[in-house]
Amino acid sequence: MLLIPEPCPSITVMPLGTYVTITVMLLVPESCSSITVMLLIPENCHSITVMLLIPESCPSITVMLLIPKPCPSITVMLLIPKPCPSITVMLLIPKLCPSITVMLLIPKPCPSITVMLLGNYVTSQYYYNAADT
Repeated sequence: MLLIPEPCPSITVMPLGTYVTITVMLLVPESCSSITVMLLIPENCHSITVMLLIPESCPSITVMLLIPKPCPSITVMLLIPKPCPSITVMLLIPKLCPSITVMLLIPKPCPSITVMLLGNYVTSQYYYNAADT
């Protein structure tokens, strides 16, 4: 869990190594202009959670996961502010992935959202909520 001090123009999170469980939680300050989370996940990791609480001033968010075989349980949760920034979520998924959940709480109006699940998977869930609040 990272509580990032101000000023912070850009955040990049890239854990490299051997993990059983990966949890990325970012409380991002108002001065952040760009967030990139890139995870190259090792084969023995069986649980991945990415949670971002994004401030109103952040114009660009990118989450990229390169997921190994066998595929672990994956959850991506984004709480997106008003006005909505440009959002890209990319998951490169191997065969026989047991569970993928992508949750986006999206305000209106939102200019650009891209969610790409690339690969073969058994179960995927996508929750979309465009809310006024």
